[in-house]
Amino acid sequence: MVSLEDGSTKWQWYDLHKSLGFLFVILLLARIFWRSTHHYPKFSSHSAVLESLASITHLMLYLVMIILPISGYLDSAAGGYHFGFFGLFDIPAVVEKNAQLASLALSAHVAAGWLLVGLVVMHASAALFHQFVWRDGTLYRMLPLVFLQKK
Repeated sequence: MVSLEDGSTKWQWYDLHKSLGFLFVILLLARIFWRSTHHYPKFSSHSAVLESLASITHLMLYLVMIILPISGYLDSAAGGYHFGFFGLFDIPAVVEKNAQLASLALSAHVAAGWLLVGLVVMHASAALFHQFVWRDGTLYRMLPLVFLQKK
């Protein structure tokens, strides 16, 4: 997306990216609300250190998922760019155009994006390790769909 030449195709990709990001924020807020109002199973860790590591990883995932859309929004708003939601309505800028803030926000957005990728890979790897090496049922806890429930 960033390597495309300026033109309608590039800006269509940016519009889609921003709309999906805004939709992600709505889903993230719903997830945070759900998580705060529902109990979840305890960790099936093999040590206190691993349980602490899992807790820190989950906290980091949530922090990065919050930082990512905020920094993206600030980059767009401070950069003076249009921000619409799938062409349905515009999302107003809450900051004035500011090149320095836009640059800082963009750096944070890129760093948070890569950090999220790393955390997701680490999280998925740990789940697969639990499932196929320790065989402790952790993956079944993470995927509570009826057809995946352990019999």
